[in-house]
Amino acid sequence: MKEDKPLHSPPKRGEWALVKMRDEENQWLLIKTGNNLQPSGSTCDLSTAAGRTMDAISEARTVKKARRSKEPAFIQPMKAKLAASLPMGEEWLYELKLGGYRFLATKGGDAVHLWSRTEHDLSARFPHIVEAVQALPCDTAIFDGELIVPHERGCPSFQRIQNASEETPVQAFVFDLLKLDGDDLRRFPLEDRSPRLAPLLNDRALHISPELEGDAEAVLAAIAERDIEGIVAKRRASRREPGRGSG
Repeated sequence: MKEDKPLHSPPKRGEWALVKMRDEENQWLLIKTGNNLQPSGSTCDLSTAAGRTMDAISEARTVKKARRSKEPAFIQPMKAKLAASLPMGEEWLYELKLGGYRFLATKGGDAVHLWSRTEHDLSARFPHIVEAVQALPCDTAIFDGELIVPHERGCPSFQRIQNASEETPVQAFVFDLLKLDGDDLRRFPLEDRSPRLAPLLNDRALHISPELEGDAEAVLAAIAERDIEGIVAKRRASRREPGRGSG
């Protein structure tokens, strides 16, 4: 008794014959056959489970692996330095310290992750932020920002972001762009990175962290009666260095 079987998994790729040994009840021989020991033209190369050829399956796996590998690696975020007073001068810009969760978003194709500053994965907690980053008009990128949930008066509430669930209307304020489509922007000054960030953010859940107008005294006066955690001062010419502040 002989039964022909095309096999596709290395090292048994090709045509093989399964031959039942004479006078033996359950013993078989597996013998490779075909011209030059290669599969014949009649061999079916179709996976019945996937409905695709083996070459197509292999190509799809290669493409999927490549997409995953494009996602940039986590970068240690810069930390702010505490100061008793705001630095003054035209070389400084001022932003609100919102009192939320610091996060980094890494994007590689459809693969997006949200990371805390200590590299904990926040993606599952904030799925609509993940979806918003996925929809951005770029292939690969790293964004730095803060996740917040406002209270009734519109100001950020740290307690609310701590207790946020998947359904909580979390907002992301992005204040820096570290990488974009293969280009490492950390070597450029902040004032050159910021203009490349604005055209990317067009979703209701993603916002640019605004620069505050005026000098240090005017900024302090404007927020004196508001429920804001503090002010962050950044040098316009600062470049990104992991773990270090720009002051």
